[in-house]
Amino acid sequence: MAGKVGEERYKFQCEWYDQQAQINRYYMLTYYPVDKTIDMFDIKNNRIFLKRCEYPQLVLGDCYIGAVLTVNARLLKIIDYGDVYTRTKFEQERQRTFALILPQDYLNIGKAIDFIFQQGFQISKLKMGKLTPEQARNYLGERDQSLAESLSKDVAVGIEIVGQQAISKYA
Repeated sequence: MAGKVGEERYKFQCEWYDQQAQINRYYMLTYYPVDKTIDMFDIKNNRIFLKRCEYPQLVLGDCYIGAVLTVNARLLKIIDYGDVYTRTKFEQERQRTFALILPQDYLNIGKAIDFIFQQGFQISKLKMGKLTPEQARNYLGERDQSLAESLSKDVAVGIEIVGQQAISKYA
């Protein structure tokens, strides 16, 4: 099943945590949507890891940076696009935006996450943490300084949202 000239294919850099060796292993996953096949290349050892085979459970919509895919009982995390074609194609169709849940809205985190999923978006990154007053001021710039003060009083949640026209639909 060698790749045909002009055949549509998408490449993704993935990492897999090998628990036995306690190290991260890196692969290049290639997905061929025409016949729903994949292959994998071991980047470190510079050799084929998985020959091209059918993998119908993988859908192109599941492939984005931050996604975790299960391939042959391995949890592969997509960490980057594998080539310029894939990056260009995905960044045209899938956008990223950032949402910040303020400390005073802490009790509504679940509602915010539900809303994001109901709108058809995915969450590629989510982090909870407490900002220092300086970080809050840097984030907000010259805008509302009382908000910067409020933002640094307790934990806030940052969410990277990915989806079709995410910037215009979510912002």
